[in-house]
Amino acid sequence: MKELISIIVPIYNAEKYLKRCLDSILNQSYQNIEIILINDGSTDRCDEICEQYSKQYSQIKYLKNSNQGVSESRNIGIEIASGSYITFVDSDDYIEKDHIETLVEDVYIYKSDVIVGNYRMKNEKNINIANGNNYNYKNIIFPNNESKLKLLQEFNNGKVSCYVWRLLVKREKLDKFDKNIKFWEDKLFYIKLLLNINSIYFEKKITYNYFRNNESCTMKKSNVIGKIQDIIKVNNEILEILKCNGITAQNLESDISKKNLEAILYFILKIYEYNVEDKHELKLLLESGEMKNFLLKINKNTLNNSQKVKYFLIKSSNTFLIYLYYIVKAKCKNKIKEMIEKK
Repeated sequence: MKELISIIVPIYNAEKYLKRCLDSILNQSYQNIEIILINDGSTDRCDEICEQYSKQYSQIKYLKNSNQGVSESRNIGIEIASGSYITFVDSDDYIEKDHIETLVEDVYIYKSDVIVGNYRMKNEKNINIANGNNYNYKNIIFPNNESKLKLLQEFNNGKVSCYVWRLLVKREKLDKFDKNIKFWEDKLFYIKLLLNINSIYFEKKITYNYFRNNESCTMKKSNVIGKIQDIIKVNNEILEILKCNGITAQNLESDISKKNLEAILYFILKIYEYNVEDKHELKLLLESGEMKNFLLKINKNTLNNSQKVKYFLIKSSNTFLIYLYYIVKAKCKNKIKEMIEKK
């Protein structure tokens, strides 16, 4: 008997792409699926589209949520899912006809708790702009938590991306998302998942189309301060989880934190690029206890020159210096772009 696969689709204001997404799921070659749509308070035509599809197709379950965020939408889907394996599809993305079949075949062959699918990134014109890299792993079996350290480090270094929609996960291995984390919730989820599984398989075949559109890029401009605070929260939770699970290594805490240091400065610079948010709020965040405690986790002796500059800028809490750094970096970037265009 074929395994029932639950496909959870969190939805928010995606009317432009939703039908394409749902049609790609309904058109799967592997048909023993249930499709769970969670509409998170959309203000466009998503509700109308979901109602239409749920009435037409018996394998669709449709629920409404009151703008609680993508993590809570996924949690609701997990709670009502009947499948022995669960996967996710974002409402502005779409999947190839053999996406589920490919992942399920890997389950039967490798008996893994988690299958990591591969993807391509598309732009608004549906043109391929990048392919995902499923690293050099095939099937990995973990005899203990210590054996997971290498994968955790590669994950922290960005060699293994943390997109949740890449995963097909055995139901009993799946934990809920932290609904209090609005940004980088995928990263925290991934760490918890890795510590709860015995094996993982990385599929090379590309079957998922990750759609990067202008609307989603615009959304990233909102609440940048909140994103930085979430990065610090996620950093702290990851370190605590690793500690509780007995996973230790020289400079592990520092290595994880200094990678997130770069992400924090990236978003600080976005405040100036987007010209959003009160700079006084940024000053308060830089001077806060949570930021000071975060910086204490970093071993300064392990920083390269670029990281030392970023560390100093954040530690100084000097928004004027950070602004100067932003101006110099922006001018250098524009100059390089001009040189490339002239060639």
